[in-house]
Amino acid sequence: EIRLESYPGAISAVAVTALCFHQSVRSWALPIWFSFLVALAPVSGLLQNGRQAAADRYSYLACLPFAILFGLALDRARPRLAVAVLSALSVFLAVATIRQASYWRDDVSVWSRAVSVEPQAYLPRSNLAVALLSAGDPIAAVSHLEAAIRLEPRDVEARVNLGSILLSRGDLAGAERLFQKALSLRPQDAPAAVNLASLRAQAGDRKGAVRLLEGVVARDPSFAAARFNLGILLRQEGRPSDGLAQLREAVRLDPSLARGRTRR
Repeated sequence: EIRLESYPGAISAVAVTALCFHQSVRSWALPIWFSFLVALAPVSGLLQNGRQAAADRYSYLACLPFAILFGLALDRARPRLAVAVLSALSVFLAVATIRQASYWRDDVSVWSRAVSVEPQAYLPRSNLAVALLSAGDPIAAVSHLEAAIRLEPRDVEARVNLGSILLSRGDLAGAERLFQKALSLRPQDAPAAVNLASLRAQAGDRKGAVRLLEGVVARDPSFAAARFNLGILLRQEGRPSDGLAQLREAVRLDPSLARGRTRR
């Protein structure tokens, strides 16, 4: 799919390439331009490199030929002209740096910027929702989680996070659908199973919740939240010694659980 926002870059690349073939500059412009393209190609997005769509940091090394060209040009220029150009460039780069740094103020800022750059990418949406949840704004996170699921129906984390929000709001049916779907996509997903167990326990199906949590603990003995919830349920089911053993192990793995709240 060709997106409209990709046109300016493509047009600029074609224009610069055409200019580099001009007879007055091609002896030095072509080597520099093509060395830049060769260095940029592996991380240009033509071939996927990691989960990110693009990253401006990848262009730093590729831009070295332009720095060499600029240095040579200044060396041949008049001193006053060189000082004026360097001063103007320094101001421009300082302003650009301040603007770019503002995107990295916190997680919400980073992922908000990523969503604005790639609105049709699911991962920035999902990560922005996590950042908003961490910032205590689940209402704002909902729309981004829904968008992430729409853009990538296999996004298990987005389903679990959205299900957790619905569960906290009392929408048990909606939460269960999301947890069940998450487990159908990734049967061994521990957070989905722990959340579904919490929902089952709230609905009165403690035995079903215990089975789910025992499965999680068997697969991942270090998952403290699963052990903690399992310990509470086992005590409620008349198995105090088993429950106490799970609670002790949970607190050993995560001392913050000693506060005594059920975790998901």
